[in-house]
Amino acid sequence: MSDSSNDSSNSPEEKKDSQLPEGIKSPPPPDPDLLDTATLGPTYSRDKDGKRSRTGRSHPTDPYDPIKKKTGCRGLCGCLAGLGIILGAVLITLLVVVSCFGPGKYAFAGYKVVILGKAESTITVPPEEATLFIGQDIIYSVPETRFPVAISAAEITIGGEFYQDVSLTAKQVNGKPTARFNRDLEVFANRFTDEGITLRGELTGRVIEP
Repeated sequence: MSDSSNDSSNSPEEKKDSQLPEGIKSPPPPDPDLLDTATLGPTYSRDKDGKRSRTGRSHPTDPYDPIKKKTGCRGLCGCLAGLGIILGAVLITLLVVVSCFGPGKYAFAGYKVVILGKAESTITVPPEEATLFIGQDIIYSVPETRFPVAISAAEITIGGEFYQDVSLTAKQVNGKPTARFNRDLEVFANRFTDEGITLRGELTGRVIEP
């Protein structure tokens, strides 16, 4: 009986010491955990009344807040702004092309601009200054023209004698046998029908179907 009571009175540290070799002390016990998790309760947050908080995500099992949809016109406005910039650049490019390479260059050069509103217009009076004629179907039959002339239309039929440069821009250009060009002739057309014109200068421009 005395032996069993002595064994039960021995502490765990004394048992460890008895199992270690002589002269070696047992390691110190770990520091006690002073935090008693049993008294903490649930790990999610609570408000002042002790009820579970309904705002925020305070527990691993809580669902995430739904993603808020963006309101307003952020995406649409950005697309419209980008489209406006592209259209503006295209318009500026067209204006530059027309003003530098098309008939518009003569308007910028100081030519008087005459717009003919009729479907078919016949010009019989010579201009008194450099003139740009714009119309649909234009028939130019002035006997003598002593100022530079530029004509832009869907179809041009031209005759008479010209003492200055002439520019013709149309889908169809018809040169009559009475047409005499003493200076350069510029033709931009889909088709140019030469019925026997007289040209003493140079022929420039571009014709798709000569």
